[in-house]
Amino acid sequence: MKVLFILMAQLVTTKTAGLSLLLLYQICKNSLFALFFLYLTFNNQAEAVHTSSKNYWLIFPVIASTALSGLMYTQQLSVKPGPISQTISHRGVSDNNALQNSITALKRTSHTYHPDLVEMDIQETADHQLVVMHDEDLNELAGKNLRIDKTNWSQLKKMTLKENGYQEKIPLFVDYLAEANKLQQKLLIELKVSTKTKETIIQQLLPLKDQLVGHQLQSMDLETAQNLKKTFSKHKVGYILPFDLLGSPKTQLDFINIEARTANRQLIQAIHQRKQGVYVWSINTSLQNQAFQAQAVEGVLSDKLAILIPQSTSVKAKVIAALWIN
Repeated sequence: MKVLFILMAQLVTTKTAGLSLLLLYQICKNSLFALFFLYLTFNNQAEAVHTSSKNYWLIFPVIASTALSGLMYTQQLSVKPGPISQTISHRGVSDNNALQNSITALKRTSHTYHPDLVEMDIQETADHQLVVMHDEDLNELAGKNLRIDKTNWSQLKKMTLKENGYQEKIPLFVDYLAEANKLQQKLLIELKVSTKTKETIIQQLLPLKDQLVGHQLQSMDLETAQNLKKTFSKHKVGYILPFDLLGSPKTQLDFINIEARTANRQLIQAIHQRKQGVYVWSINTSLQNQAFQAQAVEGVLSDKLAILIPQSTSVKAKVIAALWIN
């Protein structure tokens, strides 16, 4: 249903038409929820249909919800565009311009697209070296059944990674960081931890504290993210929320990085109310970009940086954004 209304929104030219379309969408959505509720309440569909005529009370929640949505949509169509979200290259690439998390990708992406941040991943090897790698093993990129946290650097540095026609060696983080500083390219560094490395990986960052100035840190492990903030108190540190099932945990971190498929307006507002920034990953369509920029998120991660243009001020774009995010 949402796809149909998004297609209809392509024809919107005025604020009144846009608001009418959004209200119609909300009425249809609320009515379907009411019918589904009836279906679940009674034993069979026939009984639900027969009894639905007696449940006039269900009309009132539909009307109330539609009225509240009308106020919300009016505000969304009237609000002026906020600050432009930071552009963030996901795993350092854009449009398959190199192998993910490679120094080659860092150079090409930085020179061509000039993103505000380059997001990349680091892990700790068995002999406590930090390497730039997303996957926990080499199955996908090298065809080897080797885990990063159980393999020494002396063996890992011999491996050749292959992706999208490119070949690269695994880089050490110290080399990647040095190149980023040379390029004056700020990084969003994700610490990927395992049970084996959780207690030691932050220690490996301490000798690089001076080189890390200006860069941002994050982790999908909440305890690791909190320990990062304690250790690097002057840095921006965030938590990666993979799925919005129970909402965002209450923390003293600087930002929450939320997954786009389960992100919603209520979650974004709740995080903003805590005075925390919101990053969203991965945004790979213009529609997604417009929708999340309309929510004034602080950063958008993408594998296609060319789509990350500033939010459009047209009524059509605002209507489509409202349909997408609600």
